[in-house]
Amino acid sequence: MGYGSQLHIVQRLKVPEGISRRYDCPFCGGHNTLGVSNIAGTLSWHCFKASCHARGINEQGRSINGIKTALSRTSNDSKGVGIGADIPDLLSYSLHDEHVEWLKNVNSYEAYDKKLVKIAYAPRVERLLFSSNKGKGWIGRKFGKYGPKWLKFGDLTHLFACGTGKTGVLVEDAPSACAVGAIPEYTGLALLSTAMTVQHTLDLAPYENILVCLDPDASVKSLSITKRLYGIKPVRTVLIPDDLKYYTQPKIKEILK
Repeated sequence: MGYGSQLHIVQRLKVPEGISRRYDCPFCGGHNTLGVSNIAGTLSWHCFKASCHARGINEQGRSINGIKTALSRTSNDSKGVGIGADIPDLLSYSLHDEHVEWLKNVNSYEAYDKKLVKIAYAPRVERLLFSSNKGKGWIGRKFGKYGPKWLKFGDLTHLFACGTGKTGVLVEDAPSACAVGAIPEYTGLALLSTAMTVQHTLDLAPYENILVCLDPDASVKSLSITKRLYGIKPVRTVLIPDDLKYYTQPKIKEILK
């Protein structure tokens, strides 16, 4: 079915502004496989079923109420948190079995094994650290009993990057970036749960095109970043059912195609 016919059907769903919803796909009959978002004046849809090619984006503009809502918000886009705690002074590059098992569970071990990412254990803070910004910054995953699940160390003003591909895939977290970066044609780029900054935009310069693949709860953020990058880079939002770290390489390729 062509773009115009798809658009007509999706518009009839009347998704409210600022909302993302899942539907049974009217194009292939898949149960709860069609994701539709009406964010920031952009209507987008994507069916997650591999055999279905229903997808598209339509710049329809905001309603008057949508404009009022947008103007009433205080923008935090330029306030990314870039500097973390002091980098631990003792790092071990010999990983324990539990670390290796966890890396495999989040599909990050291959990137580590291929030396696409440097990972170390900081015993004093009981965290597994992913290196970023040429070792000037680290993002640490908790393996002890105390503290937040993730903690930042050093200078993380740049995107966390993993991979050598010419297509940059923008994700939220380091393991998802590693899961993507192990695929030769992609480089995983993680925001590390911060807002998109000017420096992040500059970090995208080496890549031929960008796929924005933030987690399902961040659809507003995904579309906002996509709109921001229009005219700078070929860019596309990909609505994902879950973080990419939970998928094998064949499934990631299928989602990103």
